[in-house]
Amino acid sequence: QDITEDMGPTVVLQGTNSQTVHQQLKGSVAGRNRMLEEKVYLRCTMQKGDAIVMDARTLHYGSANTSHTTTDTGLREDPADMGTISTGTRRVLLYFTIRNPRHGSTNADFPGCNSLWKGLELSTRDYY
Repeated sequence: QDITEDMGPTVVLQGTNSQTVHQQLKGSVAGRNRMLEEKVYLRCTMQKGDAIVMDARTLHYGSANTSHTTTDTGLREDPADMGTISTGTRRVLLYFTIRNPRHGSTNADFPGCNSLWKGLELSTRDYY
């Protein structure tokens, strides 16, 4: 599925995965706002088959889906009623997290695993 500008692509704030940036987020409102104003905001429009790979600590968010399509419902009680509904185009998303156990971080940095498949373990070694 292509992700177009009007579908509300993910926005990534470049260079926000550092401890320094996260400390600034916990600081004064003025300091946080200044830091956020200085960051580059990347809108990730994509073509079918593309992927975003980023550090989970990178600040990111989904932007507003402003796409609108009109669908004929076929239901018309009143001849003046056009029988249509307006809906947005939905994004399909697959999300997963990879953690390097040798990183030296604690579970406070990365919350525990809440996998849908208990016992599932994958390694990047499996994909070389």
